[in-house]
Amino acid sequence: MRSGQPAELMLAFARRELAGPLPETAAAAEQELELLGLVGLADPVRPEVPDAVARCREAGISVVMVTGDHPASLALLPAGAALWFGWRPGVPLPAGGPALATLSTMVFAAIVLAQMANAFECRSTSASIMALGPLTNRLLVGAVATEALALLAFVYLGPVQAVLGQRPLSLSQWLPVLAAPVLLLVAEEGRKALARRRGPG
Repeated sequence: MRSGQPAELMLAFARRELAGPLPETAAAAEQELELLGLVGLADPVRPEVPDAVARCREAGISVVMVTGDHPASLALLPAGAALWFGWRPGVPLPAGGPALATLSTMVFAAIVLAQMANAFECRSTSASIMALGPLTNRLLVGAVATEALALLAFVYLGPVQAVLGQRPLSLSQWLPVLAAPVLLLVAEEGRKALARRRGPG
């Protein structure tokens, strides 16, 4: 559905009164709904993105996806570059070849895994993920599991690698990548704990 703003996500809210037992399936529950209204959500591209994309292209990095990330999701990427390619601040990243493709794959995987962790944290702005129960939302668990399978396909399936310029990662290369969602969870749980301690307002 289109809205007045570009790239705006539209959410529809509806209700239904039930006189008898609860429907057994989602399809049955979504019948005879009364539309309450629409809400538009926009996540515009940050002002610094065009310049960042241009600098990536100048460095030989192909930009596949631009996303709004939690700051913690990217915190370990320089460490990964330092571990595997001897990168240090002030030293250019790999200009091409297998090293650049591997680093690009690590960055891509770290962002996806961090966003998967963020999906669980977004269930509440203040409640701990452990208090909510990480496995209580089965649809979310299923969606994240599907995303994990898609990520493995992106990294290890030859035809997809060719399109995205990815390279398969070794177990040792996954270690800094897997640390990204852990760091995000720790950061968000810490933020929520501070929010609960301060209380409303």
